[in-house]
Amino acid sequence: MIGAMQAQMALAILLDMVPSPLGQMMILDAASWRMSGFRFDSAPEPDTPAAFIATSQITPEDLVIDLRSEVPAPFRATALHIPPEGLPDLALPPHGTRIVLACRTGLRAHHACTALRSRWAGDIALLALPDP
Repeated sequence: MIGAMQAQMALAILLDMVPSPLGQMMILDAASWRMSGFRFDSAPEPDTPAAFIATSQITPEDLVIDLRSEVPAPFRATALHIPPEGLPDLALPPHGTRIVLACRTGLRAHHACTALRSRWAGDIALLALPDP
């Protein structure tokens, strides 16, 4: 069933059919045999998107903030552990410092970045720290 759906979408793209399947997320619940989906091609792009980085790309000059609310396993000795609701009280670093916001999936980091942009014009990077 999934293969047939993929073939149908590929043909729709090749034949330039409207609406295009590009920008559409399809969800198949195999347990109940229900299919659903949503479109995201009209979602606005952020003006200044923050890039996701790997742990190996953190530099000694970065201010690393671990946003995980659960007790995190330390991934960097100098990282600050601040829950997202504590960010408004954060003393901002000097200009030229990059802030790295880390959480388990990157979602909290993205939301924190959006909130921090109103106070910080500097470079912000996001880091997802999956469970070991």
